[in-house]
Formats: sequence, C-alpha cells, structure tokens
Amino acid sequence: MIYVSYSQKDRPIVQRFCHSLTEKGVQLYADYEQLVGGEFAQELTKQIELADAILFFYSENTENSMWVKHEIEFYLSKNKCIIPLLLSEPEESSWIHYYLGSLN
Repeated sequence: MIYVSYSQKDRPIVQRFCHSLTEKGVQLYADYEQLVGGEFAQELTKQIELADAILFFYSENTENSMWVKHEIEFYLSKNKCIIPLLLSEPEESSWIHYYLGSLN
C-alpha cells in the first residue's frame, strides 16, 4: 500500500492522479475525509506504518502545512521510500530541501 501525503488545498489534482493509479491496480491510502483531532493523528500514524512507500505531493500549499511536515518526518524515521511529486517548484529556502535532499 502507498500512503498519499498532500495538502487538502491540492485535493482535486491529487484525487485525479490517484484515481488513475487505482484504476491500474495500485493500492493507495489518502485522507480524503479530512479526519480531525486524535482520530486524525492515530489513523494517519497507523496508515503510515502500514505503507510500503509514501507518495508526497509538494506544492506551495504543503510548504505551510504542519501536518505534511509531521508526516514526512515520521516517515523518514521509519526509513521507508518517499516518492516526491512536485506540483510547483520549491523555493531555495524551502524545508523540502532539508527533508528530501539526502534521498538522491
């Protein structure tokens, strides 16, 4: 299973992309229901731990998302594969360079 990390503001494009993957038989988990509170953190932690990889959609919207940063930090701590997809080009000072720069 592949965990999908994205900003809710990018949901329409992420859903279209993920729909095409699931049509090809790829098993994904994406939080389209926008879970809240303790339920949110508990469910996402469980799904991240179960995932074989994380499909990370980066955009200007994820730049300001505390939740996306937490997901990436947690996933990196599990030493699992991160597949970044850039919806926009990150600034030179973006946190994405810090977190994903060592993956190349």
